[in-house]
Amino acid sequence: MWEFYQRHLCRLAPPWPDPLQRAIAHVANNPVYEAMNGPNEVMVIGNLKDWDRTEHLGEITAPTLITARRYDEITPVCAETLHQGIPHSQMVIFEKSAHLAHIEEPERYLRLVSDFLARVEALLNEMGKRMGNHVTTRRSRIDAALAAQLELLRGGVSGASTYRVHGLSESCVLKVIEADSAAHVRARGYREIHFYNELAARLPLHTPRVLASIIEESGYCALLLAAYEPVKPANALRADDFTEIAIQLARFHAVYWNRTAQLANVSWLTTPTTPDLTNDTRHACETWRALAQRPQFQEILTESTLHEIESALVDVRTKPEYDPDTVMTLCHGDCHLDNLLRDQDGHLIWADWQEVCIGHGPSDLTFLLQRAEANGADIAHDIVVAAYCNALESAGVAGVNERAITSAMNESERCTRLLYWPDYMRDATTEAMAHHLACIFPA
Repeated sequence: MWEFYQRHLCRLAPPWPDPLQRAIAHVANNPVYEAMNGPNEVMVIGNLKDWDRTEHLGEITAPTLITARRYDEITPVCAETLHQGIPHSQMVIFEKSAHLAHIEEPERYLRLVSDFLARVEALLNEMGKRMGNHVTTRRSRIDAALAAQLELLRGGVSGASTYRVHGLSESCVLKVIEADSAAHVRARGYREIHFYNELAARLPLHTPRVLASIIEESGYCALLLAAYEPVKPANALRADDFTEIAIQLARFHAVYWNRTAQLANVSWLTTPTTPDLTNDTRHACETWRALAQRPQFQEILTESTLHEIESALVDVRTKPEYDPDTVMTLCHGDCHLDNLLRDQDGHLIWADWQEVCIGHGPSDLTFLLQRAEANGADIAHDIVVAAYCNALESAGVAGVNERAITSAMNESERCTRLLYWPDYMRDATTEAMAHHLACIFPA
């Protein structure tokens, strides 16, 4: 095999660079490599032997640079298949390299990749300036979906009408916001479309595959997405399911953790402000008072308890949402199990990004856990939070303080339970209300 490697792995004269020698040592007799590929490059008998995704190449819409090497075991002919299959891709052949152009021709490789990334960034910036909030891609697909059989799924809090589309070549979901919708509803629709077009590809999460999107100057917008299956109900999920969710959420948060300045030019993204909670707290007070009249709550929501609640709501209204030293990042903004799906390979698909924003990452996690527990999940918070913090550290976040994150999550949960949960407690049991109050006023 040595002669093969000198011709088709690395054409540099030995001794080869230390990083390459270490990599070869790690691959040698590696059971994962053998299971996936086989014992060596010329005896491919592993799981990947018949793996082929050629027919799906046309689904890649991101700017794509394909690098081929003249003497590579993966020949330029193979690279040409990628180039022909991926729309608007760019292909470059390194004439002096085998498999490792970044080692064999490092200066040219780094220059090529840097120039490509710079061009893509400049293109995105120019598109943003030229198009403003006007985005149109694949209008014909939107029209075809509107002409198909539509099954109304919901008209959710986001204000979008969401439909399952029947009769097209693949299962898909259509979200529509009409031109006469309220301004904040249209803003949610614009935000989700821009997120998929501009940010989703940068994140270590699986998000729905976008088939088409449109934003018209009238305010009308539509988004056509591939359809997926929902995750299991909250009370059917296991402990490792919640750990998996927490780890993926941490990896997502780590991308812009304390680096939100990189998003300063993303004009459509919601940024932290000091919210005016006057109306929210007034509504919450009225709702708590109304709940106290429900038969199942009359003994537990006493006048004394209501006074405690109202005093706590005053604190929520007057206290800043974030401390000056709170670390910010990119957040989902509406993180709960209803917005999590699974594809046919079992991957989690993170959907519904209308509320994507800059905020405090752990708020995403605590909201998800609250919603899951309200729907019957039994969650070991300590284990989930530890997994979240460990994943942040593994992703390169320095100075992760598990105690501080737990404290921030508890405070976020307390505010949410005080302000917003009462609207959903009308038909709760006495036991559920007692648990709710214990979370607000822990012993």
